[in-house]
Amino acid sequence: MGTKERLVMEILERNPSASADWLKAFNEEELRDYLQHLCWSCGPREEGWCAARDERSVA
Repeated sequence: MGTKERLVMEILERNPSASADWLKAFNEEELRDYLQHLCWSCGPREEGWCAARDERSVA
């Protein structure tokens, strides 16, 4: 199984409402970022999630 397929499977385990076909439209980096966000949102809130440097945040 390729990296992209593994990432899609891991995302679907954490977010079963997502569509595999929809997720496959994203590249590996985007899938990794989304999986990291899902893992953070399900875990303890001791450390904050940081947006990528090129993302703008709303304050």
